[in-house]
Amino acid sequence: MNKIKQIVIGMCAAFGILVAIAGFTGNQNSTECGVPESHEWQMFTSNSNNMDYVFNKKTGEVRLVSENRKKLIKLKVDENE
Repeated sequence: MNKIKQIVIGMCAAFGILVAIAGFTGNQNSTECGVPESHEWQMFTSNSNNMDYVFNKKTGEVRLVSENRKKLIKLKVDENE
């Protein structure tokens, strides 16, 4: 009985060590932390021409949204200025 008990304890200890080693050396999926895509765009309204401007904080892209919201126009930015 004592010998069986020692064998079972030894097998459990060996299994625990293998699980601990596998847990530390396994592939870890890295998740990219940062700004969610929904927070990249910011909208500005213009009262003078009833147009809205959408600004991408990450890329600097500016888009013009028409009054009836059916047209989205990308504004070209001159990078030389």
